[in-house]
Amino acid sequence: MVTERDSYELDVRQAIGSLAKLGAAYGALKVFVIDSVKAYAEQERADLQLQRALRVSGQTVSDNFAAMKAYADELQRVSVHSDETTLGLMAQATAAGITADQMRDVITATLGVATATGRDLHGVLVKVIREVQSGHADWTRYGITLDRTKDGLGQLVSRFGEYVASTGSTAERTQQLANSFGEVQEAIGRLAVHSIDSAIGIDTLKIAMEGAALVVDQYGVDGLLNVFFFGGQL
Repeated sequence: MVTERDSYELDVRQAIGSLAKLGAAYGALKVFVIDSVKAYAEQERADLQLQRALRVSGQTVSDNFAAMKAYADELQRVSVHSDETTLGLMAQATAAGITADQMRDVITATLGVATATGRDLHGVLVKVIREVQSGHADWTRYGITLDRTKDGLGQLVSRFGEYVASTGSTAERTQQLANSFGEVQEAIGRLAVHSIDSAIGIDTLKIAMEGAALVVDQYGVDGLLNVFFFGGQL
């Protein structure tokens, strides 16, 4: 009679056996985990920079950071810009005096104008900040003319906001996939970091790695991506 424990031990043996068969691929998996820790560190750095900028500017950190983070995540889903990129722009804007209430429009205008004109994100952000704070930034070099009897930032959002979303081109879809894969790396990196000082955590990490190896062995790399991106539907 096969017990539940026997079945579990069989599953574990299969996972370990898959690792042995993967051989060099397992070495690549270890490298992937290391890269994932680096990706997680980059995400943490972006989060902390924005939190620090909010704190230094005297703005409430918790609620404002949560709202900005949510918008950065939203933009990553619909555009080619990673959340780390957007969070970095937000930290720069906050340090320059932009408030949390202004941030959504500032970022939308920045990404839209940069995409439409092919200009550098940080350079455009500086221009948008100048527009918000002085009301008379010079946009002639960008081929943009604003009605100075109306709100400049509002005009930029209205005219260029549509450029933020991905066009669906192959290059942009590839970038979006890379951003999504980066999210997977960050999640695995987070698990790895928080497993270092925990025996239970280390066991969890080992099981996760063994499970990933088993999926690759049975279903290929496409199967592993399906697990990551579609909740385990193989």
